[in-house]
Amino acid sequence: MLGGLFVSGVDVGRIGGACGRPEGPPFPSRSGTFAGSRATVELELSCGELVVEGLPGSGWTVSGTAPADRPPAVEVGPERLAVRSEPGPRTLVWPFDDAEAWRVGLPTDVALDLSITLNAGSASVDPGAAALETASLTVNAGSATLDLDAAHLRSLSATVNAGSLVVRLPAADVRGSLTVNAGSIAICAPDGVGLRFTTTDNPLGSYGFAEAGLTRSGNVWTNAAHATATIRIELATTANAGSISLNREASCR
Repeated sequence: MLGGLFVSGVDVGRIGGACGRPEGPPFPSRSGTFAGSRATVELELSCGELVVEGLPGSGWTVSGTAPADRPPAVEVGPERLAVRSEPGPRTLVWPFDDAEAWRVGLPTDVALDLSITLNAGSASVDPGAAALETASLTVNAGSATLDLDAAHLRSLSATVNAGSLVVRLPAADVRGSLTVNAGSIAICAPDGVGLRFTTTDNPLGSYGFAEAGLTRSGNVWTNAAHATATIRIELATTANAGSISLNREASCR
């Protein structure tokens, strides 16, 4: 967690906004097509705003703005796309001019292993009907929304450090883990699926599973549909100095 904070140069008084508005010039747009039926996508943004959306077909796009002397590094292969903020210290005083803004389009016709790291900023990730073999998200001093309700998802892993995450899950068999350290995770699960969440005991962490109608047995929480459901979502959840909620109206509208 500390490593992510130091890399991004976060101002804790402005979590997710330490670098100000992304008002730099546009960087050269990139686009391409994955050659195979499966590809790896790695996105790592430090200070800024990220938007990920689904695109029909097998093509991808990257566009946005960044400081003139620091456009993101884009690495491309037949079955790989990696976009990373260039390393270097970030401005911590006015005018906060180091923010970036990326818009990334990902294909819905290629199975993806998607990995996203956000250091001080905000992210809106909605890959549409993409086939996600694995989805991994790390948020350090930022906020993110992960809209997976239309995706074909198999495995999910998310870690939040001094930030917040809203994750909307699909009606599909999903396995994985969610961890929050000094922040919050809001889980939005669809109706009619079986839910099973394991927890860890931590006096500084809280879980809102009872309020959502789940029943506890030891460190396992399940809903009434879990025993007979044909679709099940099973996640290991860990809250360290943070909270994890389920289907909270304020987050899951």
